[in-house]
Amino acid sequence: MDVLESSGATGWRTVPALVRFKDGEELPGYRVLVVTGSCDNFFEGTLDDVGDRIPGAVFDPARGWDGSDIFWIEARPHFTFLATDRVRRALGSSGITGVVYEDAVD
Repeated sequence: MDVLESSGATGWRTVPALVRFKDGEELPGYRVLVVTGSCDNFFEGTLDDVGDRIPGAVFDPARGWDGSDIFWIEARPHFTFLATDRVRRALGSSGITGVVYEDAVD
């Protein structure tokens, strides 16, 4: 969360999370990332019938993107969100691991 804040990223907030061990002991200090940015289905016409990208697809921000750095594609049911290059660079330069990046369009 510190990386997102320091980079000035938009389109997100956090809420407290209650994490407990099996014995019921609470583990304090955890938060849940809530993505608040949104975009209409800019993938319309760019995905095949199984949801794979069609080569040459182009991101069209005129399709309802709110300009946030982190955002959901409202018409997609997948548990996936998109982020701008600014967020990708900030996370990468911070040394955070375990993040999988995939270009939204070819």
